[in-house]
Amino acid sequence: MQALLHEDLRNMQRQNYNHELGLMDLYRRAYSRIASNGSLSNEEHERTKCLLARMQLTADEAHKDLDDHVLIKQLRAYFIPELGEEEDVEGRFQWPLDRFYPEFLEPFTHCMELAGRMFTVLDTDKSGSISYPELVTAAKWVIREFEATKTIDTVFTLVELIISEWVLPELAVAEMCYSAPAEDALHIRSEPELTVQLKPDGVQALVGTSVRGWALQDHKTTLVAFYDPECPHCQELLPVLDVVAAAMAGDPTVVFGKMDVTRNTVPEPFEVTALPTIYFKAAGGFPWRYRGIRHRDALLNLIKTKRAIST
Repeated sequence: MQALLHEDLRNMQRQNYNHELGLMDLYRRAYSRIASNGSLSNEEHERTKCLLARMQLTADEAHKDLDDHVLIKQLRAYFIPELGEEEDVEGRFQWPLDRFYPEFLEPFTHCMELAGRMFTVLDTDKSGSISYPELVTAAKWVIREFEATKTIDTVFTLVELIISEWVLPELAVAEMCYSAPAEDALHIRSEPELTVQLKPDGVQALVGTSVRGWALQDHKTTLVAFYDPECPHCQELLPVLDVVAAAMAGDPTVVFGKMDVTRNTVPEPFEVTALPTIYFKAAGGFPWRYRGIRHRDALLNLIKTKRAIST
């Protein structure tokens, strides 16, 4: 199972192994591989078959519940207008980029290069078109992960979460893997190296009424940190943010901000459930929550990666 997990990571295949269905699929694939080389005894075969049968019952029940979800039904009716005409309608409908973009991606970006890369994340079989099963896989993942904590009451909010929580993080990870950091960048430093002259206005202090408009500037890449002055992790992040902002001071299209959540109300679309919380938006793109390592090299690599994504 570990070998398959590493293969998926190398091949940039999205699998949610934190969910029981993803873990079951990994177990099934591992069993098939081991069984094919004849290394399992008859007793092990029988025991594994029983486990897989019980897992499948759980999976069928989970899939059935989500297939009956009102938003999944609405998404299917929208994606497949001729719903019910033929038994294989799901397999027949393929949406290429020129059709998928105006319906699903245009509200989030007007950059066709970025839209094309977002499209490839959902096009898991690399066929050049997105089918309903590919789209609904992402939709079901979003519902399982966020329905308990977020309001998902329309197809638009469902698609919005698919973009912000699935597509953009996956795209960033893919770009960072293709542009691996230098060897010395892999060393995590306990404190930032203050090797550049800091500007007092390098990281802009924001308030609740200004953070949304500032962070959503269409033609700028923005990174905003939501923090509590008393939080030890926030105290570690803020000087790192100063160093990163100073390092990018020569690029006017990249701006950095911070907001004290103890003195300001966090507006939508931002959500702060842990401290510190970082939101990142590439120029012409859509803001998403950065959950990676919060040291200088990782943040600089994120900023540099955005150029490959958004330009």
